[in-house]
Amino acid sequence: GAVFTPAGLPSLFADPVRIPIVIIMIISFSLISIFDNFGITVAAASRAGHKMNFSKDKKTVLFFAGGEFGLGGRTTVMVFKVLLRLFKNTQVIAISGKNHKMKAKFEKLIESTNSSQRVKLIEFSNEIPEFMSISDLVITKPGGLTVTESLVSNLPIIIINPIPGQEEGNAEFLVNNELGIWIKKEDNVARKFKNFEIIMKRENLNQNSLSMIVELLCIYSSTSSE
Repeated sequence: GAVFTPAGLPSLFADPVRIPIVIIMIISFSLISIFDNFGITVAAASRAGHKMNFSKDKKTVLFFAGGEFGLGGRTTVMVFKVLLRLFKNTQVIAISGKNHKMKAKFEKLIESTNSSQRVKLIEFSNEIPEFMSISDLVITKPGGLTVTESLVSNLPIIIINPIPGQEEGNAEFLVNNELGIWIKKEDNVARKFKNFEIIMKRENLNQNSLSMIVELLCIYSSTSSE
């Protein structure tokens, strides 16, 4: 097994369980170096913004629409529709993945709302760190990796379609720590989005992100050991 910890705290975890500190630090630094916004150069962030043809003066949302199995498709489409119709001054990077049906529905919504100038629909990209560096919010199902990347990148999260079990636990953790809002199947999506402007302020992130990641990973560890 491995222990995850912010780079400044490895000794707190290493000695009691006799895990070499160097292993812990390698894991920690590799994560931070890739997904910390400060690790993305100004030039790289600028290129990402230029590639999207986005304005620096508008908020940008990074939307992960889901994988090829299309879990929670109805909720995903409804959230995307509300985002386009109610927040017309917001820019969106939408990652559709391998779900071609979802991509087709998104394309129709983009066309019907005349949003092609402010919404970029992408199947796959290896530039997620760069996209996060120019974003203000992430909409995603709460998988462990995406949640960790978002916290390290100082991004609040709108949670959709968690898989029962660990992902629902992740969603509860984010909500309880005021790091995101959870849109459930039975929710009125438009009403839930009233909190959109509040969450965009990122008041509970900044310096607390790494400690939140450690706490979340400790939950992973205790869950997997049961």
